[in-house]
Amino acid sequence: PICAKETQILTTNEIEKSAMDHLVKTLPWDKKSLEVNVYYQGKDIILPNGKKDLIYKIMGSSKRAGRIPMILEIRIDDQFKKRIRINSKVLVSQKVVKTVRALRRGDILSNDEIKIETIQTERPLKNAITNINFALGYEATRDISIGKVITPNFIKRPALGNRGDKILIMAQKG
Repeated sequence: PICAKETQILTTNEIEKSAMDHLVKTLPWDKKSLEVNVYYQGKDIILPNGKKDLIYKIMGSSKRAGRIPMILEIRIDDQFKKRIRINSKVLVSQKVVKTVRALRRGDILSNDEIKIETIQTERPLKNAITNINFALGYEATRDISIGKVITPNFIKRPALGNRGDKILIMAQKG
């Protein structure tokens, strides 16, 4: 039998809090834009006395959001004691440019058609346009439905002239 003096308790709160801290430290997203929830279904863990090390391992890629499974390895005085599975859910806030109304191919984007919005997502968009100035005055290359996030492949710089327009070409010698 183990006497109470020779044990220490690792609480579920301690496990969840340290898992959150580990995720915030390791994930590449800005700390202010993260919302992290950790789910540990187990009970408090009774461990022998000694120097406690909690080693977290993220399964798969660390450049992600959404559901992230983790493994917690507990070591006391550098001796392996227990391995626990923990689930977490990470949401990332991201500023994106979205359409306010449906756009047809060839429409020029103005403040009436697009706006900047902060969205929370499990899958942050790598190529979404985040600055409204990078979309204003551009032309839609395809029909874009209402509420769609604008990406560079949806827009292009408008042509300087139209087919059939008369143009003046000036050349300078030297």
